[in-house]
Amino acid sequence: MFVTFEGIDGCGKDTQPEKVCSYLRDKGIQVAVYTFPNYDSMLGNCIKHALSEINFSPYALQPLFSADRAQQFKSIQPDLLQNKTVLTSRSKWSIYVYAVARGLPREWAKSIEEFIPEPDLVFYLDIDEETSISRTGGSDLLAQDRLLLKRCRDEYLSLAKASRHWHTLDAKLSISKVFNKIIAYM
Repeated sequence: MFVTFEGIDGCGKDTQPEKVCSYLRDKGIQVAVYTFPNYDSMLGNCIKHALSEINFSPYALQPLFSADRAQQFKSIQPDLLQNKTVLTSRSKWSIYVYAVARGLPREWAKSIEEFIPEPDLVFYLDIDEETSISRTGGSDLLAQDRLLLKRCRDEYLSLAKASRHWHTLDAKLSISKVFNKIIAYM
């Protein structure tokens, strides 16, 4: 199973996969967890630097995110073929959402990640932009932009309504309440 956690910064998309991983491993299920971007990689370092540059072009940033995913998918694909449950913090939809929210063409934003398969389950962890900023302290330029975060949230909500394998969860709830709701779907 391929499961991804989506949402704006501070929603728990890094926390929840780790909790779900522990839960599934305790049940004897083989699990692999991936975080996008992988800031420990060369591409991740480039992305981190780009996110600190106020004038960095979104047309240049989006392919960096995509390249990071392509590189990591070299490991994800074998995990899926070995019937492991793969949990990811973000997937192709975060690239799309942030690109569209930054004014890039929808078709271009969708096409840049076509090589990533559709997850079996998507958990959209919903919080508003104020909660996001208060939780993260505006960790980078994108995470500080209230209007951008609102547009991202609106785009995520639209995607979630249009797909039956997306589940929207109120991520303002406690970590354990959100976790229990996730497990109920799995």
